[in-house]
Amino acid sequence: MAAAISRDGAAIAAFFFPVTMAELGTNTTLVLAVIFPIIGLIASVLWAPETKGKDIDIFA
Repeated sequence: MAAAISRDGAAIAAFFFPVTMAELGTNTTLVLAVIFPIIGLIASVLWAPETKGKDIDIFA
């Protein structure tokens, strides 16, 4: 599921990158390209379950 969502996100980003460049300019587009992964990192740290020290079978 995560791989499918990742591929969808990549396709959407590839489509909107030139549109964003034309509408907002290079600087804003590149700032957005930095901000979105940081938001993803923060969301992962806050909401992903801790797996350290747990049996891998409970996640399968």
